[in-house]
This record gives sequence, structure tokens and C-alpha cells, in this order.
Amino acid sequence: LESVIIPATVTSINTYAFSNCSSLKEINIGDGVLCIFPSAFKGCNNLTQLTPKSSEKIDISDNGYLIKNNVTFIYPKNNTRDVTGNITIPEGVTEISMGAFWGASLTNITIPNTVTTIRENAFTECSSLTSITLPDSVTSIGNSAFSNCTSLTSVIFGENPSLTTIGDYAFRYCGYKNNTYNLTLDIPNSVTTIGENAFFLSQQYQL
Repeated sequence: LESVIIPATVTSINTYAFSNCSSLKEINIGDGVLCIFPSAFKGCNNLTQLTPKSSEKIDISDNGYLIKNNVTFIYPKNNTRDVTGNITIPEGVTEISMGAFWGASLTNITIPNTVTTIRENAFTECSSLTSITLPDSVTSIGNSAFSNCTSLTSVIFGENPSLTTIGDYAFRYCGYKNNTYNLTLDIPNSVTTIGENAFFLSQQYQL
């Protein structure tokens, strides 16, 4: 493959879908794509052009992720785990997509006050992340959004949070190491729904 056109009927590009297509240089991403899963284009080292069908904005970050129509995706050329260090999401982004930073070696992430939604598995297994500050604009944390972030011990909310929903397994095994569980957060008064097993820990251990 040297060039791919993805039609508007496609809504997601799944893991390893085009992995190691080393001749792939250009991909035209249809307007219907809402989720690009980690490693969808892993090993496509000659991929240099990502083109949306419409005039929507598309930005590629030096840190290895892309912004498409104000939604954060992992940059499909790389494996998620190659995204490391400190990440700053640009102003204007409204959503962090499903699995966007799954398994990334993030030590810190700055989320702007324009983000309203953190979708499912957005930060799953980010085991180097120790603390995160969620802006007042966030209204929803999706299922397993921070699941297995074993070093995450502090979740900080702003002074006037608008968070209403914490999804199933959202903080499962957060701060869990060496048979101890250490996670500090004050659930905002704005929250109306806490999902099943949101703070799940295996029953063999005592909270």
C-alpha cells in the first residue's frame, strides 16, 4: 500500500489495522472517523501525510499525537508507548479520544480548560503518571479512563468543577503497588453518577 482513502462510513481504525505497511505514504481520513486505536499505523515509517476530507483542522504534535477536529488521538505512525514525558494538550481541544494515550509513558499531562470529555481508556496503563489536574470544563470521565495507572496517587479538581459522571472502572488499581492502595481525591459535589467498580480493587486486599 502506498495510499489509502478511508470513507466517511468508517468510524474507527482499530489496533494494528495497517501495521508495518512500510510503503504507505499518505492516508485520507474520512469525516466519520471518531477513534484511531493505538498502533493502528505502527511501523508505517514513511507515512508523512494525513489528510481529512473536509477542511477541519489537523495538527501533529512533536510528542507523537494528533488533533483532528478538536479531538486528541494518538499519532497513528507511532506506538502509544513511544509517547513519553510531559504532554501539553493545546487550547481548543474538546475531547481526549478513546484509548488516546493507552500505555504511554507520560510523567505529566496538562489538560486545557476546553476539554469536556475524557473517553474510555484514554489513559489506561499510564504507569508513570503520578498526578493529574482536571480542569473545571471536564464533565465526563469515561469507563476505565485511568484504569491501571498504578503510580497515580493524586487527582486534583479545580475550584468550580462541572464533572457529572465517573465511568465504570475509571480509577481501577490507581495508586496500587506492593499490595497497598494509595489514591487521594475529593469527589466534586457536581458528580451525579459513579460507575460500577469505579475504584475497584481485588477483594483479597483491604482498602
